[in-house]
This record gives sequence, structure tokens and C-alpha cells, in this order.
Amino acid sequence: MTASRMPVIRKDPNEEFFKMTLLAYKLNNSKQGALLKVSPMEMFIEVKKTGLPFHKWSEWIDSYLTRSLKERKENKKKIFSIYKNKLL
Repeated sequence: MTASRMPVIRKDPNEEFFKMTLLAYKLNNSKQGALLKVSPMEMFIEVKKTGLPFHKWSEWIDSYLTRSLKERKENKKKIFSIYKNKLL
């Protein structure tokens, strides 16, 4: 009796490498809860558009997430300021 096997579908190795690099970054920066809200697929598409070689992706991830966190903090400050001014 032979079992029919489903063909193995291989994932894109670049995508897998990117996701693992992003996971390593998140684990090393776990105190920053906002990092968990990023879309790995959106980030992967964006880094691929830049044409960066894979060995520079960790630097790109650090820069991207640092910039994103800074923008989120600034937006929160603006929203708080607007809300505060409306109350006064």
C-alpha cells in the first residue's frame, strides 16, 4: 500500500530569513510593545522594494522600527495636545 504524498510547497527563503531577523529584533527589544503591531509582510515588501541585500536587512529593520516608534510617540503627543487644548 503506497501513501500518496502531497508536494511540499517551499516558502520563499528570503521571506523566511526576513521574518526570522525581524523576530530576533523583536525578542531583543521586547520592552517596546508597539513593535508587536507591525506587519512583517508589509515590511518585507518594503525592504524588497529598496533593493537592499539581505545581509543589510537587520540594519534596515532597526532603522525602520526606530523611526516608526518615534513617529507613533510624536503622533500621541499631538493628539494629547489637541485633546488638552479642547478641554481648556
